Amino acid sequence: MDLILPIIGVIAGGVAPMLIARFLPRKTVKALGVKLGKAITAFGSVKMGTKNWNKAEDSLQITMHDFVDGVDEGLDSDDK
Repeated sequence: MDLILPIIGVIAGGVAPMLIARFLPRKTVKALGVKLGKAITAFGSVKMGTKNWNKAEDSLQITMHDFVDGVDEGLDSDDK
């Protein structure tokens, strides 16, 4: 149960921007990502405390990067 929110976050952070990017310019998509990241950080810092949030944030960032890299690799798989 504890993994559901991070998984949803990774999916929202990885898949949703790709779908949004289909309809919005890259600059706008990046700005939305920055706003979302700031909101998540503010929420996490309040709920977990800054020290604990920074540890969790590092793990979340790595997970999101790995997920997006995997999606990117999957999208390019038909090009090889």
